Amino acid sequence: HDTLDAVAFLRRNAAQYSLDPKRFAYIGHSSGGWSAAVAGTEGHGESAVGAVIVLSAPSDIAAMDRQALPDAAQRIAAGKVEPDVVDVLPAFDVRHEAADSPEGMFLGGSVSSRHDQAVAASPALHVSAEGPPFLIAHGTEDEYVPFAQGATLYRALADAGRDVTFVVLGGGNHNASLPPWPSQIAEKATQTQSVGCRATSTSRVSGDAWSQILNFLDKHLAR
Repeated sequence: HDTLDAVAFLRRNAAQYSLDPKRFAYIGHSSGGWSAAVAGTEGHGESAVGAVIVLSAPSDIAAMDRQALPDAAQRIAAGKVEPDVVDVLPAFDVRHEAADSPEGMFLGGSVSSRHDQAVAASPALHVSAEGPPFLIAHGTEDEYVPFAQGATLYRALADAGRDVTFVVLGGGNHNASLPPWPSQIAEKATQTQSVGCRATSTSRVSGDAWSQILNFLDKHLAR
C-alpha cells in the first residue's frame, strides 16, 4: 500500500522532517479517510500509527451500492454539495458498482467483477484486536459515501475490542464531517465509544469538531 509506505518513509526520515516517530496520527476525509483506515487496520512496525481519524470514508467497498441513499444521485445533480466536489466527480451518478465509478476505477473494473480486490481494499474487513484507537465521524445524509460505511467500520472495530469513538452527524452530508462542523449539525451530533467490546451509552458531543479531534489526539498521543 502507498499509504503504509508513506508512513514508513516518514518514520525512517523523522529527524530530517523534525517529526516525533513515536507520535504519528493519520487523519483523512473521504478517500483520505480510507487511507487513514488502512493505516489503522494494516499498519505494523514502521508503518504503524498511534491514532486514526476517519471522516466520511469508505470501509466496505462491495456494500456501498446497496447502502447508498435512494435519492443520492438527485442530490448530487441538484448541487446539494460543495462545488469543488462536483468538479472532482462531475459524472458520478452514485453507481458505486460501475467500472467508471471512483471505486471501479480504483479496482480496475466493476466492483462485482473485482470481488477479491474489493475485499482486499476494504479496511472494515481487515480489523484485528491489535491497533491504534479510532475516531470516526460520518453524516447520516452522506450522498457520496453511505453513512453505513462509517457504522460498519465502527462495528468491526468495536467487535474486535478496539478503542473506537463513532460521531454521528445527524443530517450531515459528505462534507459535514470536515472541520469545522456546521453549527446546526454540531448541535445534534452524538457519539458512542467502545473499549474492549464494552460500548458506552450514546451521548451528545461536547464542543466543536476541532476540540473533538484535538482532545482525541491529546489523549492518545500524550508525550
